[in-house]
Amino acid sequence: MLPSPVAPTPAPAAPPQNVHHGALWITAAVMVALIALAGTYAMKRGALPVSAPAMREEGESIQPQEPASLQEDAEAPAAANSGVQERFSYAGAIRAITPERIELFATAQGNDLPQDAVVTALIDASTVFETVVLPAIIPGAGAPPAPVTSTPLDPRELNVGDEIIVAARESLASRTSFTASRVTILR
Repeated sequence: MLPSPVAPTPAPAAPPQNVHHGALWITAAVMVALIALAGTYAMKRGALPVSAPAMREEGESIQPQEPASLQEDAEAPAAANSGVQERFSYAGAIRAITPERIELFATAQGNDLPQDAVVTALIDASTVFETVVLPAIIPGAGAPPAPVTSTPLDPRELNVGDEIIVAARESLASRTSFTASRVTILR
């Protein structure tokens, strides 16, 4: 009997045991990276609770509590804005909205609107700020500042000479910004 020209096929060898082990490490590394990326994105969007800086009153402006060396540097610009901002406390950062910005908005809308309608239009047209109008509570000389309550104000209740505080709250990244300006109704 002649030998077969085709050699017998050897039995398949068992695959090495560490082939799948490397794939598990790669999968775990990708999962950790995705979780870290999602957590960073959520913190930037403000979805995770992050404590806001504590606030204190400083003259006529509001400054975040900082080390003493930084507080002295921050007091000079705060004194320059003291005519615009009123005394009150809020746990967040401060940005400047001045009555001039409201007047410019009034000019852009046309001067035929009464001032209360202009303030209302500023509230409705703002895409950045979630704005509320608060009654101005201005303390007398030497008196402690009265609390500012967040009561809704109907623009139809405003009269010429009334003073209101136009306040805006903005949540951006992990900070909440708060802005306030005193506005006198002119007409």
